[in-house]
Amino acid sequence: EELIVEDLQDVLQFHDIEGKGARGKCFMCTTRNKIFGSIMMTWQYALEMLKEKIGTEEFIVLPSSIHEILAIPLDETTEWKGLKEMVKEVNNTMVIQEEVLSDSLYLYKNGKLGIW
Repeated sequence: EELIVEDLQDVLQFHDIEGKGARGKCFMCTTRNKIFGSIMMTWQYALEMLKEKIGTEEFIVLPSSIHEILAIPLDETTEWKGLKEMVKEVNNTMVIQEEVLSDSLYLYKNGKLGIW
């Protein structure tokens, strides 16, 4: 399955949605057909590809739905609690229950993805 990793700002711009974030700060990851894209969390080569695209050794994965994930670079300003609350809120208000993947955050570090 072909993987797609796009800067979230490009995705928002394509759909004529004004985003407030900066380029290179959040990436959307899915499959070419945009179905069951979160499976890439289980593929080491996909995580390595994501690491290269983001340009950092460590990053946070936010499970957007069973169809896609979001990834952001990890740095000293990352607010874990706020991100976790955001994922839970989006899952409760914007994602249909059958497509919710998880309310957890995941950390990619030292070549491994683990739950935070």
